[in-house]
Amino acid sequence: MLKKDVMISERFQTREYPVSKLIQTANSFQSDVFLECGPSRANAKSMLGMLALNLWPGMTVTVVADGPDEGPALDAVDRLLSGT
Repeated sequence: MLKKDVMISERFQTREYPVSKLIQTANSFQSDVFLECGPSRANAKSMLGMLALNLWPGMTVTVVADGPDEGPALDAVDRLLSGT
């Protein structure tokens, strides 16, 4: 299991359908991918879960990936959220 704190970039807000892109990215991997913010934890492959987190620029979340391709999954979600 890998974890990384990521600050959501301003660029995340300006992308068209950023939450949908996040879900597509997470679903492209076999590993389980979650986002944690404070006491809340949501499956990054779930639209309902992502909407419940109410992601916004400047917010810091912990990305958690667990599975056979957890490294690439964590990196891809990190790049998307941080805008790098």
